[in-house]
Amino acid sequence: MLAAVTDAWRWSAITGITLGLVAFAALFIPILVWQSLRFGRVRGVRTVAAGAAAVYGVTILAYTLLPLPVPDWCLTNGNNEHYFRPFHSAGEIARAIDGLSAREALRSFTVLQVVMNVVLFVPWGAFWRRLFGRSIVFAGLSGVVASVLIEASQFTGLWSTYDCAYRVADIDDVITNSLGAFIGALAAPLVLWWLPTTDADIARRAEPRPVTRGRRVAGMAIDAFAFFGVWASVAMALLIVDRYELARPLRTEGGWKDQTLPGLIAFVVVVLLPATVGSGASVGQRAMWLRPDPPLARSARGAVRLLAGFGGYALLHVVASVPSLPRGVQWAITAATATMLVVAVASVMFDATARGVSFRLARSTPADARDPA
Repeated sequence: MLAAVTDAWRWSAITGITLGLVAFAALFIPILVWQSLRFGRVRGVRTVAAGAAAVYGVTILAYTLLPLPVPDWCLTNGNNEHYFRPFHSAGEIARAIDGLSAREALRSFTVLQVVMNVVLFVPWGAFWRRLFGRSIVFAGLSGVVASVLIEASQFTGLWSTYDCAYRVADIDDVITNSLGAFIGALAAPLVLWWLPTTDADIARRAEPRPVTRGRRVAGMAIDAFAFFGVWASVAMALLIVDRYELARPLRTEGGWKDQTLPGLIAFVVVVLLPATVGSGASVGQRAMWLRPDPPLARSARGAVRLLAGFGGYALLHVVASVPSLPRGVQWAITAATATMLVVAVASVMFDATARGVSFRLARSTPADARDPA
């Protein structure tokens, strides 16, 4: 019995860590944006902590909701056994360890299950307290809410996704999880001692900082994430309207509405509009507290910087999405976008001033947006 449970825990841990790393990769750019806007700068140690939090969050889901059963599982394995009487586990533990030595009792499945439920939520409270800078009460209560939602998901068959409950809902799990969250919140300064406090960084959020090559490249990555993210979101929204609102069949080949129109919308929203507002800095540059000096909004030099930088790269992608382009044109655009990407990144990384090609052609310099000079 214990071996089977250990195998299940091991499977959940491996699955959670694997999917958590995928989640961290997907959230990497939003994590950079969050850090920069909230704390005024990006710190590697906080990025590592945010990655650990992403892995931990997915691991919790793996432990509590996975593996998912097959669709017809409820026909033969419906589970309606739930426990809503608080502290019923105390009697089960007493019966399970009766007559056992202290060592055997600590290794029994019933005791380990309770201990694991407490330990599972200790990082929850610690992350909310130390990484996100919330109070002990908030960190603990957020663990209570999370545990209630998990048990409710188990009780309702993942919110009626299944016709039966494939996991056991247990009020004692809420109690032990909540205890773990409060313990983690209290012990956060010890558990995450290596993580800088949020108050210190927030207090210095408005201080100007040197313009580094890392900030410039991060801004480029944020621009790309925002552009392709908006493009994909608009395309998905149009697809959902076509399929579920207008009841149109799915097309096997993309057309103007499927590809080019979402790309044009993304180009206008993410590229053109920021170039006409304020200093003319891009979305990524604003997220990293950067601005062109002098300002380039609605100017000829601003158009040069736009087309020589990410704006030109994005525009080529929109052109490439036009249906029925000759194959030779598609290959030429692909080569041009790849060349622009390499040149843009390399020109920044090998330039001590971090100006890069686009700023040099526009005769401008990237400056910290918080610097009044």
